Amino acid sequence: MNCKDIRELLLTDYVDGEINESARKAIDDHLVSCQSCKEFALAAKQAAFDPFSDAERFSPPESVWHSIKERIVEVSKEDSISENILSLEKIKKVFVLPRPAIALVSILIVVLSVTSFVRTSSQKIALENEEQAIVYLAMLDEEDDSEPGEFGTSIEEYFL
Repeated sequence: MNCKDIRELLLTDYVDGEINESARKAIDDHLVSCQSCKEFALAAKQAAFDPFSDAERFSPPESVWHSIKERIVEVSKEDSISENILSLEKIKKVFVLPRPAIALVSILIVVLSVTSFVRTSSQKIALENEEQAIVYLAMLDEEDDSEPGEFGTSIEEYFL
């Protein structure tokens, strides 16, 4: 860290004691080696804390703390309600489609459903037809005196 960064931290977190340990160690190491920053830290402490060192500690009445707590609860409820409303509106904006788009999607879904149904039905019919053909051929085979596996047709005789 350079002197500018150190001085900024000296005026804020370091003086208040709200700085993390690694940053505090880095500042302390810098103050050991840099006389200018060490004098700046002393001046900041004198300006920020010394005027209040002899001040009497004042505690506000309990009613003040009660009012503050109530207001915090009210604000947090208002914030949560407004956040919920805003999040719902954001979701609506994402899913808002113009009417023609909704109609187009609906038609597409119907067409795909009908196509799927027709394909499934035609496949079932084809399967039933194949089963019927096999049964018919088996019946022909049983009626014919020809050898098993032969159907005794003229085309079969031609090729055999």
